[in-house]
This record gives sequence, C-alpha cells and structure tokens, in this order.
Amino acid sequence: MRRSKRSSMLVRERYRVHAAKYLGHGSQGTVCRALDEISGVPLAAKLFSAAQAKAGAHEAEVLRRVDGCELVTAYVDFCELVKPSEDGEVSGVVLPPASVLLMEFVTGGDLLARLLAGGAVAELSARSVFADLACAIAHCHSRGIAHRDVKLENVLLDMDGRVKLADFGLAAIVRTRLDEAERLLLDRCGSKAYVAPEVIASSAQPYVGSAVDVWAAGVCLFAMVAAFFPFDIACPQRDWRVPHVLAAQAHGDSSCLVLFALAQRPCPFSQPLLDLLDRMLLFDARARASLDEVLRSAWLQALTDPDAGAWRAPNDAASELASDAAAATAEAQASETCVSGPQEELGAPVEVIVLDDTAGDVFRSVSLSRLDADQPGATTFDDVVTDADVYRSLALAVGLVPSGVSKAVPALCRMPACNGWAALGRDHVL
Repeated sequence: MRRSKRSSMLVRERYRVHAAKYLGHGSQGTVCRALDEISGVPLAAKLFSAAQAKAGAHEAEVLRRVDGCELVTAYVDFCELVKPSEDGEVSGVVLPPASVLLMEFVTGGDLLARLLAGGAVAELSARSVFADLACAIAHCHSRGIAHRDVKLENVLLDMDGRVKLADFGLAAIVRTRLDEAERLLLDRCGSKAYVAPEVIASSAQPYVGSAVDVWAAGVCLFAMVAAFFPFDIACPQRDWRVPHVLAAQAHGDSSCLVLFALAQRPCPFSQPLLDLLDRMLLFDARARASLDEVLRSAWLQALTDPDAGAWRAPNDAASELASDAAAATAEAQASETCVSGPQEELGAPVEVIVLDDTAGDVFRSVSLSRLDADQPGATTFDDVVTDADVYRSLALAVGLVPSGVSKAVPALCRMPACNGWAALGRDHVL
C-alpha cells in the first residue's frame, strides 16, 4: 500500500482527523487526535478499516448506550465513510478509514502510565480512583453493558485526576431492558493479566459478563496498591501461583496473603482492603462479590476516613503460630546461636513467615525443617535469617514456593486485548 501525503482528513465537514497524531490502539481500531473545527474542542478519533467496520459500528452503539456519565469517555459522533477516494497510510494508520468514531479527548493519560512512572499508590489515593472506576462500571451495567476489557490502560485520567473508562471494543450488550435477566456470554476475550478464570476455563461454558468486570476491577485495584499483577493469567495450568490460591480459597484463607507470601514481599493492604480484594478475586464467579457489594464494602465506605489505611493485625491463628516461633527466634538471637534439634529431616528446609517480637509487630523470614515423624509439628530453626525483608500482614506460609521456581512477581506492563478462544485457549499464549 502506498503512503499517502495526506496526514489529516475532514469528516462531516466538521471534524479534522489527524492520523499522524497517534494516541494508541484500542481492542479494535487505531486512535489518533482530532479537532472539532466549529467548536475548537479537541477530540479523540478511532479509525476502523473495512475489516473492522462491524466492530466500529458495535462500539459506537455501546458508547451511545453508556453516554451521559462523566466517568465514561463521552460519545461525540460516528461516521461511516462512503467510498475511499485515496488509499494510503500515515504512521501505520490506513487512510481513509471505513469508519470513524469520535469521542471525548482525555488529557491526563492512563492509570498504567501513572503507576509505571510513580509506583504503587497509597490506599487513600487508590480508594478515590477505584471508587470512580467502580461507579463507571456500575453505570455501564445499569445500561446493560459488560465492558469485558477493564484494565489499567483503559482507565484514563483527566487533568483533575478523575477517571474516564475507555475502549468499549470488546463490550457486550447483556440486556436491553432493566427488568430482564443478564444474558450469558460465550465468546472468549480480554487481556491476559485481567481476564477472569471462567473465561479461560472452557470454550463451551457460558459466563456472566458483569462478574468478569468485577474480577478485572479487582486486578486493577490489587495492581494499584501492590505495583504488580496478582497473576500472569488466572489459569492453574499456566500460572504456578493459581493452585496455591485455589487451595487457600478452598480453606477460606486469604488469597492476597498467599500471593504476597509467594512473592516474599510485604503486604501493604489494610484489613478492609484485604477483605474486599479476597472477595473480588474469588475463582468461583458465583461466590465472587457483586459490583453492588463492592460499592457497599467497608473499604469504599471509608472513603473519607484518614485512618482506613492503617496496618491490619494478623489473624489469631497466624499470630499464635508466629508467637510460638518468635519465642524460639528471640532465644536463639539472645544466645547468638541457632536453636538445635535432631538432624533427621523429612525433606528440605522450607521458608515460613514468623512474628519477630524483638523487632516489634513485623514478620521475618525463617528457614524451618520438619523433624521426625514421631514428633508431629516439631520444628528446628536451622537458619534464622536476620537480614531478611520485613513482612507485614503475612500469615504463616509454609512451602508455598516450588523448588526452582522464580519468586518474581508479574510485572505491570501494557496488555494487548485479544478476542477468540484461539487466543485464550490453554494451548495458546495471549
């Protein structure tokens, strides 16, 4: 295809589309700058090729349905072009496009860029951003729309830091009237780190779109405060963390505490946030928190409480176990030797987290070894790690990290959206 000398085009004799001023790619189409030449208002234009024309019309219909909420990118116009008078390409954008979707231009960038530049967000700040995001998703659901691609890069921020939910290219219309039940969905789509487990689990099992949005919003919230993703992908065959989290959920334990124990990192979450995320990241979609429950959660209700982000105390069981271990730790440190014990072991040392009373209410890493089977529960401190990182809010975590597996966390990065079982199936990589 030859390159056009034109870098802009006029649509409806009003909107000047600047293809060379590239803003990014959506799940469908390419986004660039535009200008309303009558009002002088800057806009964003999403350009769709002929092959994407149906997707463009669908996204325009979805935006019309959710229009009117200040937390969602505003719909301006949708133009289907007649016959292209010239074929070409500018900055990788095919010109002229088959259709153009004109939308509000949000000037503050996206949430992922903010996190990559500044790191984790304090809970008080994260709470206000997430409240906006949850309300934006709730508005979409009230209009019968499941977004299905909620992710950090689709959470745009205006200059005042308010949220604008964007990119409805994978959105589904799940109901047309408020009094009808939500239609179940079968098509597989989403972005790797955000896609809900039920979407990946089977190509034939229908799923609830609103529950998928809750999971993805939970991933966004976790990433905001932790500065890493909870999973590479929520599939037990493709992420070694998932079986441990599934086991924790089966026993009613905290998924988030297990994830931080696996990563050997401090857990910065307050108890209300921990409770909320554990409900949002349940693999069983039927037990997962609804969006209404999210909005009524103690963590979001404490939006104006400056103490809501205070450090949580560990649960009683973990505290009791940790205190027992801490007594041995303190004794060992006092004598400047490690606690001795029988040398017969039932396996290699495993790492646990124990409370160290000598350093206050913190957790430290200690290597333990199982003793003789005739002494169930007995342990010996072969090596007390005194220079380890300090861990807060971590329950006892024994043998969670498989031998030879890296403890690196899933790093924040941009995730391309994909559409179709071929991309989401177990034998494929997103």
